[in-house]
Amino acid sequence: MKLTTLIKQNLLVMSSNSFQIGSKVMISPELTGEEQWIEGIVDDLDNNPFNGLVVYAKAIKNQIIYFNRQEYFKLA
Repeated sequence: MKLTTLIKQNLLVMSSNSFQIGSKVMISPELTGEEQWIEGIVDDLDNNPFNGLVVYAKAIKNQIIYFNRQEYFKLA
């Protein structure tokens, strides 16, 4: 498969998802170890062939970057 085709497919998957870089999200307590969901900002997105969409979000509270599958994040 051509590289340009792969890039286009990757962009289509990422653009069809509601997560975007700069979006406010809530980060799951399962990732943070906190008692409640905490706010963060999407820093990066990765379309991983094994895990699907991986979200990288920086927590507003402590500036730590958390990352995992999109199930651990929800739009704020």
